[in-house]
Amino acid sequence: MIQLKNKEVYRQCPFEEIAGILQRLSKNNEVLLAKLGNATIALPLEMESTLRPLMGQRLAILRTDIPGREYLVHICEEIENHDMESAAETVEAVATETNTHQCKPERVLL
Repeated sequence: MIQLKNKEVYRQCPFEEIAGILQRLSKNNEVLLAKLGNATIALPLEMESTLRPLMGQRLAILRTDIPGREYLVHICEEIENHDMESAAETVEAVATETNTHQCKPERVLL
């Protein structure tokens, strides 16, 4: 995690996804800070042109290890509560099968 003026900023590990309503984008040094739900995450500056038109929408941002596609952005649609539980179980099962190592959040000094 990054400490920034009494605010925690999070940098995702590969195969981590953060979802929420995109509330704010700002630049800090060479990092794009995105307020997504209750979290503030650090992203590459190049993502601003992708994210700026999506302000106010519910997004999921997945960090990958795919060269040239390190971050995938998905616009989320509303899911009924009973579907949410089955979706969470599916995601957990896939994460268990594909995640072969533990990742700790990267600490970055701004």
